Amino acid sequence: IAGVAAPVSLQAAYFENAPKEADVYNYSHSSVTMVKSNDLSSDYAKEIQKSDNPFYRIAKAIEKMGTPFISSAGNSGKDGEVLPRFPAALPLFFPNLRGQVLAVTATKDDGQRASYANGCGELPSDWDAAQHGRHYCLAAPGGDEGSGFLVAGRKEDDESLVSGGGQNDEYDRAIGTSLSAPVVTGAFAIVKEWFRNNVNGRQIILRLVNTADNEDRRGEGGGDYSDVVFYGAGLLDLDAAISPVGNTSVSAAGNMNDGIVYDFDATSLSVSAAFGDALQRALQTREIAAFDELGAPFWHPLASLTATISNRETLRKRQARLLERDDAPVETAFGGRLALASTRTGPSEQIDMSLRQPVDSIAQTELLLTAGDLSTAPLGLHDDKSFAHPYLHFAGEGVGLGGSLQLGAGRLAAMGFTSGSASVSRDIPVEARGGLIEYALEPFAGVELGVQAGAMMEESRALGLLPEGGFGALGESSTAFAGVSLDGSLEDSWRFRASMLFGRTNLDTPPVGLLATSSSLASSAFRFALEGSDVLLDADRMDVFVAQPLRIEGGEADFVIPVARTPAGSITRERISGVSLEPGGRELEFGARYEMQVREDVIATGGVGIVHEGGHSKRQETEFYGLANLRIDF
Repeated sequence: IAGVAAPVSLQAAYFENAPKEADVYNYSHSSVTMVKSNDLSSDYAKEIQKSDNPFYRIAKAIEKMGTPFISSAGNSGKDGEVLPRFPAALPLFFPNLRGQVLAVTATKDDGQRASYANGCGELPSDWDAAQHGRHYCLAAPGGDEGSGFLVAGRKEDDESLVSGGGQNDEYDRAIGTSLSAPVVTGAFAIVKEWFRNNVNGRQIILRLVNTADNEDRRGEGGGDYSDVVFYGAGLLDLDAAISPVGNTSVSAAGNMNDGIVYDFDATSLSVSAAFGDALQRALQTREIAAFDELGAPFWHPLASLTATISNRETLRKRQARLLERDDAPVETAFGGRLALASTRTGPSEQIDMSLRQPVDSIAQTELLLTAGDLSTAPLGLHDDKSFAHPYLHFAGEGVGLGGSLQLGAGRLAAMGFTSGSASVSRDIPVEARGGLIEYALEPFAGVELGVQAGAMMEESRALGLLPEGGFGALGESSTAFAGVSLDGSLEDSWRFRASMLFGRTNLDTPPVGLLATSSSLASSAFRFALEGSDVLLDADRMDVFVAQPLRIEGGEADFVIPVARTPAGSITRERISGVSLEPGGRELEFGARYEMQVREDVIATGGVGIVHEGGHSKRQETEFYGLANLRIDF
């Protein structure tokens, strides 16, 4: 057949010598004998089933071919016939042909029943709808008197061609179930090609009858397709036949019937911004097959199942960071300091509270309690709040505990612990807990060097990598990180600040799922800044910085993806090995801030910045921003 389903082979139905390689047979003819009954216990049925009956021999010939056989129901509707004629009626009497032979009746152009067409009739009492579908018969357009289909080679004595005119070498218009049957055969061919030959002929027949429109459409100008006696399974609906039936699922097994399936809509692989565009780049040319409730495959871009949960700063957050001023703490009755800060993230407002309480003023021991947004909590001595600790960020909202101990002149030790959760996908909170230890010393006058080490444990996630549904479920991942910070004076009015962190994450890969294995992940983050005071004017402040947010520096993953199925029901799976989790770009933010005191109670602040390869993606255009703020104290 040429056109939309060119690879599909159609053959004329000659029972004895039909080529077995055909995909489908169309038989636009019917016997002159009326089918008298569909009662299998009747003498009539027993006569049809005798081995010397010609319809028995036809049935056995069709069964031997094993190929789907689509046959017209006949044009004796005006004579009151409610059952198809042979061979369309063979499934009534020969159960082995159910699901192989499909009868087709006809509707007019508007979808209402054609008066000339035989009906589909009631089903026999032993019909198995689960195996063979709603009916062995359905309806399709067969044309109206005076219009119909354009055909070639009209025979003068063919009563199904009601309009007069053409000869054998001419075109004319015709109507009848002989025309509605090829409509269904063409639909069969389209469905077969649509599913890339993954389903066999019986499965396509089942799909055509189970997706036929069986609603009452008379109020919309159509027919009552729920009328089984005439329409059988209903009116052919090609759009429904190539659309998913019910929910689609992803198979993690090797066979359609093994039952290890996951809801496709609940299958995703979310990653934090640290992974950038890694998965999108690696998987953009790959497909995954999801299967509907009838077992038909539907292909989707594999990259569409991945999502980056961005933790990049919004303009509002960037404004708060660039333009913030340290609020003076409140002295407590015990000599400690209580600081309250209010920050707004999206529609909700977060209250952060920290309490620094000297435990022993002689030993200079200090205790720190923090509640609220731990991603910016200064749990380590040299955590720059604007840096937002890149690893403990994944602890999300929770509580923290920290402390410091001065070990002698120029030496200080500190530690902090945090436990919380973060919603990284579908607003599902994922638990994490972590801690760090920092040792700081003063190797030179005016220079502080801090060394940090810490660990973090995440449930079902690894640095924001969160598989769900068919991708499986991670166990507990562990991240160890270490870093250094430097804080020193360059001149009287300038200070240099640097923070660098490196981490290694080990994953507990799910035993079953599309994510087969994953190596450990290497990651990094850094920030360098110059801070000056009295630069241009007295009491002014100027900061310039360059920063890289958390980025995956190394790691690979393997995937095992269902890509097709065989007509027998086996799942074809493709292994994608060595998928790099390192993003293609590297986000770098360059920023500057200037603050000046206009009057005693008025402070003006401005900031500008450039973000290069935002989200660690080479495709991201360079972003420029500028901010301004005027603070008036009353």
